[in-house]
Amino acid sequence: MHCKNHWCVSRCVALICLAIAMWLIPALSLSADDNASPAEVMDAFNTAIDRGDAKAAASLLTRDATVFEMGLADRSRRDYEGLHLKLDIEFARTTTRTLVSRRQGADGSLHWILSLYKGEGTFEGKRVLGSTAETALLRQVAGRWRIAHLHWSTHDVLLEEAKPNAK
Repeated sequence: MHCKNHWCVSRCVALICLAIAMWLIPALSLSADDNASPAEVMDAFNTAIDRGDAKAAASLLTRDATVFEMGLADRSRRDYEGLHLKLDIEFARTTTRTLVSRRQGADGSLHWILSLYKGEGTFEGKRVLGSTAETALLRQVAGRWRIAHLHWSTHDVLLEEAKPNAK
């Protein structure tokens, strides 16, 4: 009986360690690369939102990051995590976004990225077609590029209620 219990405990510990590793590895791969370029940081941020990984997305923002969206301002990473990040994840779950163009430049430890996206999908029961202009300012924090400011300007066209294809 002792051997059975030992085997069971060992297996449980191994499974718990595996679960923790599977949870940590994606977040670490998004935030731990000291050599990630500003564009790679932005792509990792957007990928984290698309995956629904709020923790990984937030880890790529500076603590004092400001996010302007829909005429509102989140004045810190904590403010953004409190509401808008969750809404952005919900929107990303039901829509797709395609990068149309990107320009970027730098001045010392400040880097800017200007991106245009086209998107479509269904949100809150309505078809959505639109475009988004994204302005991102990144700065180096402890040798890593982090997002200090985001501004999204979106032109969405909400169409009629989403309906199954009918002929």
